[in-house]
Amino acid sequence: MKVIALTVLLTIAQAAPPVPRKAANPQTSATQNIKDNANNNQGPSDAHPPLKQQTKPAQTQDKGQDPSDADARQTIVIRESTPVPKVGKDWWDKAYVIFTGALVVIGFVGVGCAVVTLWAIRAQVTVMAQQRQVMLGQLRTMQEQIAEMSEQTDVLEKSVAAAQSGIEAGINERRARIKIKVSDVHMSAVNPDAGQLPTHMATVSLFNYGLTTAFVDDFRARFLHTPQEDAAPDYSNCRQFVYAESLAPNSPPATTFGVILEPNAGFLTENEIMSVKRSQSYIHFYGFVRYRDVYERRRRQTIHIRWTMRWGGTIEGQVMAWWLPVGPLEENQDSEEEKPN
Repeated sequence: MKVIALTVLLTIAQAAPPVPRKAANPQTSATQNIKDNANNNQGPSDAHPPLKQQTKPAQTQDKGQDPSDADARQTIVIRESTPVPKVGKDWWDKAYVIFTGALVVIGFVGVGCAVVTLWAIRAQVTVMAQQRQVMLGQLRTMQEQIAEMSEQTDVLEKSVAAAQSGIEAGINERRARIKIKVSDVHMSAVNPDAGQLPTHMATVSLFNYGLTTAFVDDFRARFLHTPQEDAAPDYSNCRQFVYAESLAPNSPPATTFGVILEPNAGFLTENEIMSVKRSQSYIHFYGFVRYRDVYERRRRQTIHIRWTMRWGGTIEGQVMAWWLPVGPLEENQDSEEEKPN
């Protein structure tokens, strides 16, 4: 306000002088203007009395002096600006200050909690790092133990395999073993019309040459005259001879069985015998026996043989006829059987 008042006074002081044609009292006019301006700027509650500075105009004898000299010798009154009354704060400002202070307090508390949490996290990180090192050490120890256990397992497996091999070798050495024995074929012609009995049959026996008892579950066989040299066995046409019997080890056969030649019903004529001798027809014997040993191992012994005869001159002591094993290996072998057919 002081600056505004001084600006107004300086503006009035530098205003243009009145026209010379008009008669006026310069002193009275200037004083009246300054008073009017002072009255306009004065407030209702002036705290200090106005300061007056009077300047008496110089007495000149020349009444025709320039009016601008008379304006220069006017009285200037300077007053202080009225102070602005102070207005009290309302409840919104108070609430703003209170909430701002509360936010500051809350901020400090939050920062403190964050610092405490950070220190706790750092402590946990340190503990976790230590635990990680401990766990890594335990992991290395476990890996070493696993490696040792793997080596021990390999050694144990080898020991078990060796033990099983030894057990199997012992069982295989002492188990029962059955052999199917078939007698030779007497090739002599038979005339059924003359009342002669069938003579073409195979005498069969079972022999246990093992060291323990054999328990026979089933024995089937077939004696066949056929034009096929490599006839495939048809076990479904075999005839059953033994079931649910036992054979002592290394004992002579207690029972023999006669298997009649098919399809001739045990009769061969001279021409049929000659066809066998000339390898124009063939005589086959095949069959199987199922048995168990004392170790409850189920086994199956198969047999497939063909009667073979030598034709021509004979030499004393020379074998002229014999049984010849024929067919693949599984038709003449002793094998373990898990599920009997």
